[in-house]
Amino acid sequence: MKPLGLYEELKGLLQTKGFLIAYKYRATIASAEFKYCSIMMELGSRLDKSLNFLGELKNLTYLTLYNSCDFNLTTLDLQRLCPNLKGINYVSHILIPDKMIREQLEDLSDTITYTKLEYLKITVPSIPLHYTRYLTNLLSKQVANLEIVISKAYIFDWINEIGLTDAFEFALAVGAIEDFSINFALDRNHDQQSREYDSENGLSRLESFFVLVLAFRGHKNKWCSFTFRDAAACPDETFKFFGSENILDVQYSLEYEEFWDPDTDVFCMHSLNNTTLRSGFNMINDFSVSILGGLDRGLAFKFMEFVIAECSNVSSFEYVDIHRSVETISILEEYDLSKPDDDSATSTIQKRMNSLSIETAILEDFELDQISQYFPCIVKILCNHSFTDCVESNEIEIDVTSFKHLKSLTYFVQSSQKGQYYAFVQCIHTNGDKVYHHLDKKTPATINPCTSKFFEDCLNNHKLDIYITTIYCRSDVEILLKLSQY
Repeated sequence: MKPLGLYEELKGLLQTKGFLIAYKYRATIASAEFKYCSIMMELGSRLDKSLNFLGELKNLTYLTLYNSCDFNLTTLDLQRLCPNLKGINYVSHILIPDKMIREQLEDLSDTITYTKLEYLKITVPSIPLHYTRYLTNLLSKQVANLEIVISKAYIFDWINEIGLTDAFEFALAVGAIEDFSINFALDRNHDQQSREYDSENGLSRLESFFVLVLAFRGHKNKWCSFTFRDAAACPDETFKFFGSENILDVQYSLEYEEFWDPDTDVFCMHSLNNTTLRSGFNMINDFSVSILGGLDRGLAFKFMEFVIAECSNVSSFEYVDIHRSVETISILEEYDLSKPDDDSATSTIQKRMNSLSIETAILEDFELDQISQYFPCIVKILCNHSFTDCVESNEIEIDVTSFKHLKSLTYFVQSSQKGQYYAFVQCIHTNGDKVYHHLDKKTPATINPCTSKFFEDCLNNHKLDIYITTIYCRSDVEILLKLSQY
């Protein structure tokens, strides 16, 4: 049974049937949702009774409470009322009263008795100093699952407020928890205190952030999945830490000046010559960046250079250009694929990465050449894009002859485009041979081999709407054509 929605609670306080039923079955209620609202303030002295009612639920183990009226309420109060709670979900737009927390923590013996809590989720504007210390010193040793959503605090304002030392100790304690999620999700309508960050130790934003990342990682040697999101393209400030047994998933809102120097107009992440940063980048296993790239893909290659130079353990790299209809270039290690020896692969990451995936983007020849130089051990390529979204003409050329060890190319032929048209894929091999395929749009659509004569006849028929993809490759490269619903 789930007592009590907003109006049910008010009726309950007025001794209506809903309250009486809940009270009658209080011994059997194990899970409850309670909305503690401003309208209830009008009940005056009866207000306490609304929360004291929770104390009558002797078998209550899971409680969700929405607090929109009590400026003195804390999760410690809920634990005192319901000492058998195993799970709490506490949601409030009211700041946690740090003074009340400090006073409640003065009697540590009283607080330590609440050891049954296994799961805590709180959604609050921020976590002040003493509540942070409570989570660090006491609760982190009890719970197996902790979720915190901070809705109105910029992460670096929070660090400035409580100090980097306490923030580090908090991250170290939370990192030891089996499953945790810490999300600084500054809402769009909140007036941010300051975008400036003044670290007590003179560290930059990114350096301070990696101090926390290393602490969240703890002593478990977890691999880190790291996502950089362009702050300009994603206006909601979001910094996330998700931890489980084997992985730490991190999201960072990247400011423009952190990767591009406006004075010299050059990529500047290479200048981050700091021991903490180097340790942090070396623990990254999956590196993803979503950026407002602009009119050329030069920035994609700057990030590739950075990953090769600074992130020696990366096995997956993803670059998403939000400016270009969400173009995605992914380079990764596929363990079931071969890893050829290549003298030009001088770093570990270059020897490891063997698969390339291109979504939406149509790369120029020189761009594919550049990727083949950066990652010479590529043996598999996947291309998936749309004519209508990517090009103004009806012809696409894909030249993969620079990939010396390439074994297979999977190309998705668009079949969802409306109207009457012909789509061809012609493969031109380095030995001069040509192979043709044609999209037959009959239901179900299929891709079939065709003759050069059929291709030429359609090409010379100016009444037909024809789309042509030309693939240049070696004759020993396996071409796999599949249907795309782009």
